[in-house]
Amino acid sequence: MPSPSFVHLRVHTPYSLLEGAIRIKALPELCQRFSMPALGDPGPWSNYISFGPGTEALAGLCDITGYQGGPPLKPGNFYADQNAAFHVATAIMAAIWKRRRTGRGQHIKIVLRDTTMAVMGEYFLGYQLTGRPPHRIGNRHPNMAPHNVYRCKGEDAWVAIAVASDDEWKCFRIAIGDPPWCRDSKFASADGRKDHQEKLDSLVQSWTKGRTPYEVMHALQARGIKAGAVMRAPDILADPHYAARDFIDRTNHPDGGRYKHPGLPWKYSSAPTGMGLRAPLFAEHSNWVLQDLLDLGEEEIAALRREGTAPLEPVPR
Repeated sequence: MPSPSFVHLRVHTPYSLLEGAIRIKALPELCQRFSMPALGDPGPWSNYISFGPGTEALAGLCDITGYQGGPPLKPGNFYADQNAAFHVATAIMAAIWKRRRTGRGQHIKIVLRDTTMAVMGEYFLGYQLTGRPPHRIGNRHPNMAPHNVYRCKGEDAWVAIAVASDDEWKCFRIAIGDPPWCRDSKFASADGRKDHQEKLDSLVQSWTKGRTPYEVMHALQARGIKAGAVMRAPDILADPHYAARDFIDRTNHPDGGRYKHPGLPWKYSSAPTGMGLRAPLFAEHSNWVLQDLLDLGEEEIAALRREGTAPLEPVPR
């Protein structure tokens, strides 16, 4: 392995720009140069800045998100940020693997806009094959019907249902008691159900409205139909399936007290995954990062504190 090992840091703050090669004492295998711009370079927009919602719009994700006939919408969460993080982890692991083979580091660039486009390939391919740009379809699907979120009994209660084939449609009919409208010839094929999905959605909802989301989900799942209750945070924290899998973690925070939150989304066969680790306090690990990990001197750290680059208290923005 080459020595010394370096990581290149570039940190934008309201007060300063810290840029330089800083020697790392710990984790030498992870020392790679890494940058994560919004739009990337080269190009005329290289210096443009953005948060996740801006890159989602620029990547085309907002254009396909929304209801038919309605305006573009941003996804409910900051998808571009989370999606980019998965690409970051993969790229770093690949770079470490290559460094072990070649002895050379990498400059890794992960562009938020690019990673968002990378998971939407079917829309760009579809446009090139048909000449028709994609359009917003809400909770519906290009081929499946019924495929939507339906109102259920109770306040703000909903269930998601997806019927993927004619065989599943037959099972769906049995699950809901095969009412007369199910035997209408226009619903007999997938094409027919798609052509008449407005009427079909109305009829399906006439059945779901008399039942709770869980009653609908259990009845359809018993017949092999993909259905899921639309859960809110209180439902998830009290969910018996999560409890059985020991997925919900429990921590005690100095500011927040005792609370529950999602645990690690994977399970090892021979190691526990319940972390029990709370979120850090503001700047709680600042000294460890600057002194122990980055090996900065006292004067360098003091300068970063004065400039507001590494404050110990929140800085107004």
